[in-house]
Amino acid sequence: MTSSDHYLKRELYNLVKKDSTIFEFLQSGSLDGIWYWDLENTANEWMSPQFWTTLGYDPETREHLASEWQDLINPEDLQTALGNFEKHCMNPNHPYDQVVRYRHQNGSTVWVRCRGIAIRDDTGKPVRMLGAHTDITQQKLAEESLSQSKDYLSVLFDSTLNGIMVIDAETHMITDVNVTATKLIGLPKDKIIGQECHRFVCPAEKGSCPIADLGQTIDESERTLLTSNDESKSIIKTVKQLSFDDKEYYIESFIDISDRKTVEMEREGLISELQKALDEIKTLKGIVPICSNCKKIRDDKGFWNYLESYIESHSDASFSHSMCPECSDEFYGDKDWYIEMKKKKGKD
Repeated sequence: MTSSDHYLKRELYNLVKKDSTIFEFLQSGSLDGIWYWDLENTANEWMSPQFWTTLGYDPETREHLASEWQDLINPEDLQTALGNFEKHCMNPNHPYDQVVRYRHQNGSTVWVRCRGIAIRDDTGKPVRMLGAHTDITQQKLAEESLSQSKDYLSVLFDSTLNGIMVIDAETHMITDVNVTATKLIGLPKDKIIGQECHRFVCPAEKGSCPIADLGQTIDESERTLLTSNDESKSIIKTVKQLSFDDKEYYIESFIDISDRKTVEMEREGLISELQKALDEIKTLKGIVPICSNCKKIRDDKGFWNYLESYIESHSDASFSHSMCPECSDEFYGDKDWYIEMKKKKGKD
């Protein structure tokens, strides 16, 4: 038996026909307004008391005229409603069902779902229109608030300097990334979403994920990020678990520390070089093996070096060459120019 044939439905119809209190209960208890429009005399339209109280008006102050509500409905929504009305009159299968905005007596907006059905004569001509209002203002306000919250979170998501990935905890597939993450990886968002997280983050840990496989927590831990050209970047990563819509997700947040790592390596190299230089300088303070004849010095690798070259390589000292008087006499004592020079100096 179909719903339309059910005996209780027929019984309810009969009760509505016989007892007006049944109709009053239905229209006051389950709807936010009923209207009944005379399509043969379109100026006339009956509106229930709930129709007006929903909009903040005293029903006793309103007339049963179509112009009463048409003056309060949003002009754009009025055109939509009249357009659907004409289509429904021409084709019963076209639903008369839309959401419209009314101006409340206090100036606020009332969102209403307005539905109706044309009542036709024996020839199929629409002669009346029966409609119902459902106040959905709170639902609309909640949707608007949610939309604003999403916009707010979206701005935060994409403006942070941290790269962020949202990962399906079960499949390990990336479901969302922010702008910073796309820049660090070097791929557009649509080329990252749908990929397995280990394609980009912690590639060496596939199959032994600290979170999913080992039950660990990651908080500001140093890990590796692979870019689109397979370049490795050092990152500091934090992972949090989130439940949403009965699914588990990992929220991975990471910072690129590649530049910092490079600076640290350069600093360590410089420290090593300074330490080596310091160690070499300290060898001059110990016992230095020197040839008693030619005065060459043996270095720590067993090679013999000229005195000046050894000292220059192990200290900041440098040399200029000249001759002492004794050596000058020994080498040039029998030279006339040297004898003349000495005589001249003696006279001076």
